[in-house]
Amino acid sequence: PPPLEPEKAQKPSVGEIMMDDALTRHMVKDEEDVKEALGIETPKGEESSVGDLSQFSLGFAAGATEINSDHKTLLKQDVIDKISKDTLTRLQIRSYASRTDGSESSARRISLSRALATRSYLLENGIAPTRIDIRALSDKTTESPVDRIDISLIKSP
Repeated sequence: PPPLEPEKAQKPSVGEIMMDDALTRHMVKDEEDVKEALGIETPKGEESSVGDLSQFSLGFAAGATEINSDHKTLLKQDVIDKISKDTLTRLQIRSYASRTDGSESSARRISLSRALATRSYLLENGIAPTRIDIRALSDKTTESPVDRIDISLIKSP
């Protein structure tokens, strides 16, 4: 049999290049930047400790971008019900994704799609868009699983 040759990566389209550039310009690169943007201070030598913070994660299959019925149930119980009663609470959605085709751009696109799908579900259920911050962080995490979104409920001062 003829020797197997590795598949050559296809050159990204102009649209993919433009999307990657736009995401790179508008994307927060790491968790410290996210904390800074939200005004959360981390004392030197201490791990992050935010008063009155509730956080949980939703796992995804590699490459999946849609929220499923289990995700919706958890969001309804753990987020929508809590935040609807407390107008001083904001949401932060940090989305991560593994590289499906070996490129960072695929991870960025998938993480952004997951964050937007979650945001859309929250908007459909009456959460104001001004109370939701999303961060598509591609595969920039040291925690497992990589394919997840982390949701934090942050009490405003």
